[in-house]
Amino acid sequence: AELIDSEISSIIEEQYQRAIQILETHKDKLTELAEVLLEKEVIFKDNLEKIFGKRAFEKEEPLESLKAPRTADEPEIIQGDVKLTSEEILEEKLNNDSVK
Repeated sequence: AELIDSEISSIIEEQYQRAIQILETHKDKLTELAEVLLEKEVIFKDNLEKIFGKRAFEKEEPLESLKAPRTADEPEIIQGDVKLTSEEILEEKLNNDSVK
């Protein structure tokens, strides 16, 4: 049990130090992100791509073909890794509320 506790503590400490290093490396980008959020209170995909750049890889959205087309003036909203329109978020909220 002591060996397991020691290994777990070692893994946790190693990953904690890694997290600190990543945050310090990207502090300027995180500060810019915080400034945008303070100014606008929301952030969109375009803002994230401007600050952090495009992803090195693009995930395929298997349900992309099932989504309602977005109007030109309606921004995409990111929820986790899924991009939703405001209409889809409202629909999801209504569906979740009706289940309760």
